[in-house]
Amino acid sequence: MLAPAYGAAVEKVLETLSRKRDFSNDREGKFGSAHLRQRVEAVEGFQELAHEQKGHDILIVAAQLGLRHSGRSVRRAREVFKHNEFGLGTFAAGCMLLVHPKRFVRRRKLNLDCSGDEFSELGDEVFSCAPLFFLEKGVLHFSASRREFASSYHAPASALLLSDD
Repeated sequence: MLAPAYGAAVEKVLETLSRKRDFSNDREGKFGSAHLRQRVEAVEGFQELAHEQKGHDILIVAAQLGLRHSGRSVRRAREVFKHNEFGLGTFAAGCMLLVHPKRFVRRRKLNLDCSGDEFSELGDEVFSCAPLFFLEKGVLHFSASRREFASSYHAPASALLLSDD
C-alpha cells in the first residue's frame, strides 16, 4: 500500500512530480475527503483490473490521456463514456505523467482533466469541480476546474476494461 488514504497517495505522486520537473500544486493541502474523492466508477474499474490481474505488482491499464475526449467537458465525457470506460483520477494520471514526462513539454497542448475524481473547492463537500494538469510558462500545474467547463484545450483522461464481462 502506498498510503492509507487516496488523498495521501495523490500527495505522494504530486510530490514525486515536483522533484522531477518544475511543478506548482495550486491545491496544496486540499486532499482530504472533504476536498477530493474518487468517483465510484473509477474505484470499481480499478478493482476489476486488480481482480483480472491478480498476483501482479503493477496493473496494466488501457488508457488515453485526453485525445479521445478532447474539447469535451468532464461532465460530457462522463456521459459519453463507453460501457467499459471510466475516468482516470489524479493518482493514475499523475503516475502516467511520471512515466510519460513529454506529455507536457510545451504550452497549448491539451490540458489533462482527471475525470475519475471530483473536487470540492471550498471543502464543503459540494463536488462541482474536477482536478486537472496543465502547462503554463514551462511549469506543470495541478489545479481544478468546473466539470461543466469545456474548451478545445481540455481533454478528460479515461481507461478501458478489456474484458467483455
